[in-house]
Amino acid sequence: MQTPALKGFGVFLIYNVVCASQHHSTSRAFFGLLWHLIDILQVILIHFNRKQFLNLYLYGINNPVLMSIKSYFTIYLALFVCVLSSAQTRVQQNNGQWQFMVDGEAFKVKGATFGYDEDVDNYDNYFEELKFLGVNSIRTWGTGENTGALLDAAEKHNIKVMLGIWMRHGRPGAEADDSFDYLENKAGMEEMYNNAISVVKAYKDHPALLLWGVGNEVYINTATDEEKLAYSKFLERICSDIQALDKNHPIASVEAWTFGLDWWEKYVPSLDVYGLNSYGPGAGMLSEELKKREIDKAYVITEFGVMGAWDRPKDENGITQEPDDEQKYNAIAKGYPDWIDNKDNCLGVYVFHYGNSDEYVGPWLLTHFKGKTRPQYWAIREAYTGKKPVNQVPKISEFQILKK
Repeated sequence: MQTPALKGFGVFLIYNVVCASQHHSTSRAFFGLLWHLIDILQVILIHFNRKQFLNLYLYGINNPVLMSIKSYFTIYLALFVCVLSSAQTRVQQNNGQWQFMVDGEAFKVKGATFGYDEDVDNYDNYFEELKFLGVNSIRTWGTGENTGALLDAAEKHNIKVMLGIWMRHGRPGAEADDSFDYLENKAGMEEMYNNAISVVKAYKDHPALLLWGVGNEVYINTATDEEKLAYSKFLERICSDIQALDKNHPIASVEAWTFGLDWWEKYVPSLDVYGLNSYGPGAGMLSEELKKREIDKAYVITEFGVMGAWDRPKDENGITQEPDDEQKYNAIAKGYPDWIDNKDNCLGVYVFHYGNSDEYVGPWLLTHFKGKTRPQYWAIREAYTGKKPVNQVPKISEFQILKK
């Protein structure tokens, strides 16, 4: 997946110089070549997108008049770029609305976090199911030995990937229970840096790639401001170097709620997009939170669902009250249009979590529990496609214990 278009351009360039020299004088070859380059620059400046290059190629081969010394180089280059270039993602603001632009076309993320990365044999089944739900993008938190196969399967089913690059946490928390020291552990930081760069080099040309997601909830899982500052500077080093390596894909970092905004704004200018994890009605407040801080940058909601156990009230016995199935369904099916889709600085959402679990988190937040679909599964489908569930979510309206 890493065939460099620039090398191919050079091959075509040399080839055309030779051909031109064989049939024309040196001076005509030079000016003919210059003419070709002008044509190429015009095409590139139009959009630099594979569809337009392909249209140019098809137009050329069906119009013999264009198949001249002046035109054939441009047409072959068009086909070459069409075949070998990776999909290009941009973040643009049009008439006040922020959008992902993928190969020149607007792309609104209707996503889900992906929990089946180890089950390679069933990737096709999972992606077919995601398409049924209306999902057009998945998010991962990191990479591993199956990442290449995952990207290939996603491409096969026309699903884009927010590819995660894991950054270690500074104290035990909800994930990984790590205790990384960003002040002292220089060797560990170099290991993370080298991993990030190797991941980018390996996958930057894959057509399924939408954007990079560097780190997840590191600030909320780091104790002191001194450590957070050290992490921020380290994050900027990584993101700026990714930016130099890959001009075709935006870079995001992910944090819970708005805990990363002030740090990113001050110390991490290389971020193109802010990734924000938010559950329940809080997701609808993110747009205004950015505007209150006068942040003129787009965000994508990188985890979303019904309000989690960490925010839910407790009953008189100190037990956290789990939302009922109707609340879980409505948080997604109604929350998407009311809290997410109508925000002009929001690029979309990844619902947490397309996965299966036998533990308590399964019925609370996941699409599957012990292999059976949960309300969240059907809620994603209604949110993204407008279609109601095939199997209606059951509702318990009354529950009584009768005395004998």
